[in-house]
Amino acid sequence: MEEAKRIVLKKVPDEQCHYSFEDEVGIDPNSTELLLTGNRNYQSFGDPALLKVTSHDYCDDDVGYDYSTLEELEKLTGKEWGKTTIRGYSQGDWQNVYYVEGSTNYARIEEISDYYFGKIDEFRIIEGEDEVAVACVPHHIRWKGKKATCEYLGLDPNEVTMLVDDGYEKVYKYKEVE
Repeated sequence: MEEAKRIVLKKVPDEQCHYSFEDEVGIDPNSTELLLTGNRNYQSFGDPALLKVTSHDYCDDDVGYDYSTLEELEKLTGKEWGKTTIRGYSQGDWQNVYYVEGSTNYARIEEISDYYFGKIDEFRIIEGEDEVAVACVPHHIRWKGKKATCEYLGLDPNEVTMLVDDGYEKVYKYKEVE
């Protein structure tokens, strides 16, 4: 009987992660249905004209600058809008999310939050000697353990060896001085 191929799931050290928020989440930086904005310490995403509305830097012909953001977005786009706030791990980690009602759901907003604030771990998926893929796993899933991580990635936990970093050692090199 042939032995099943083992898969090694190896966590990439945080300082070596290379994921891209835009690529992983598939967000259009000029979206007219999803806007990320509000915290000047973070990059905004979305249609520039609509972002002006969210920052009250837009003048409506009827009411000037005295408008409800959600009502003004609806007036300009003809679509009903909702708003929520996503958060990272620190007090200053927040950003408002404006979205067209029905165009997104809680899971999508949670995914955006995870990637936007770096609440993910990157893993190399290795079969035999070959790295076959790199995948990102949100912290709230990875912290549940190997089974939850494998289920998220569509892998059989019985075929996977999962390795996470457990610290590192710093070694000084010396040379002789003449």
